[in-house]
Amino acid sequence: MTRLGTAMLLFAILSLGIDAAAQTTEVAAFVGIGFGGSLTSPATGGSIDIEVGPVYGGAISTPLSSTWRFEAMFSRQESRVAGDRSGAHVHVAQERYLAGFQEEVPWGKGRAFGTFLIGATRSVPDGADDELWFTIGVGLGVKTRLSARVGLRFEARGYYTPVTVGGATVCGAGGCYFKYTGSGVFQGDVTAGVFFGF
Repeated sequence: MTRLGTAMLLFAILSLGIDAAAQTTEVAAFVGIGFGGSLTSPATGGSIDIEVGPVYGGAISTPLSSTWRFEAMFSRQESRVAGDRSGAHVHVAQERYLAGFQEEVPWGKGRAFGTFLIGATRSVPDGADDELWFTIGVGLGVKTRLSARVGLRFEARGYYTPVTVGGATVCGAGGCYFKYTGSGVFQGDVTAGVFFGF
């Protein structure tokens, strides 16, 4: 290979490296607060709120173009619901397995983004069988880079489970507290985290 050919090959490789640095695969870890959602007790007809609780999880995204990315996300919310017995509570974890598309646009010194996700929510109450529900999610957030490969990510997400659920008895150490029903659950979370580009 001639010197000119070698130089052209080297230039092409360096150009690819620059483009890859601008659009990298990102791995993120986040923590925050989850809120919203309620169930109905057939025994009383009253609404039973899913309490506010901590959320943690992670996401991985890869570029599809200069503004679009594909993202997969896992999160877990630790929460409680009140039982029919006075002062009784049952721990319920909400695990979400979602994937979808994210669009990023410049915003000041960072990048604003919106995400559309679909997947499933797994409800895991203590002392009862878990249930898996189809879930739709949307998110809005902002990313800011601390360096070429490390940055911060802040995001608010909303989730909707559009399926009817019911007939599950939630039990704890003190016995079973109630049965619940529902016909669509809205929930959300606000998180902050760090991401790494590769």
